[in-house]
Order: sequence, then structure tokens, then C-alpha cells
Amino acid sequence: MRQTRSEMIKALRQTLGQSEETEHVIDWVQDAWSTYDHLSKLIGKAYACQIMEATDEEDRFIELEEGVSHERPFEYINGCLLN
Repeated sequence: MRQTRSEMIKALRQTLGQSEETEHVIDWVQDAWSTYDHLSKLIGKAYACQIMEATDEEDRFIELEEGVSHERPFEYINGCLLN
């Protein structure tokens, strides 16, 4: 079962500890959620999820063997669409 946003905030505070930096991170997470919610209303959840989970070009590749990189599978990059 997926955690609620409130549960995630509580877990962040427990993991990162009580600090000003933690509260800044939580603010960024809440901003990201607001952005996702707005995008979902404008263009639908599936496409909003793709946008929010888009990777930098270098993150598309995984190293399976030392020195050998392979592109991550489409299902991995778009994993939120499969859930």
C-alpha cells in the first residue's frame, strides 16, 4: 500500500532529523507535489508522471559490468505508468 503525503513528510523528518535544512527539503517536496497536481489536471496523471520522473541524459544508462553501460529499459524509465 502506498504511503500518504503526510506519512512521507513524517518519514522524511525521522530520516533527516529536525533541522532547517530538513524543512527546506520538505518545502521542495511539497512544491513538487503541487506541480504534479497541477500538471495532472492540465494534461493527465500519466503524462504528468512522465514529466516528473524524467531523467537527465546520463541517468538513462546503468553499468551492468565494469565499464559497460546499457540504456535503462523503457519500463524502468516510465515505471509510474506501469503501476
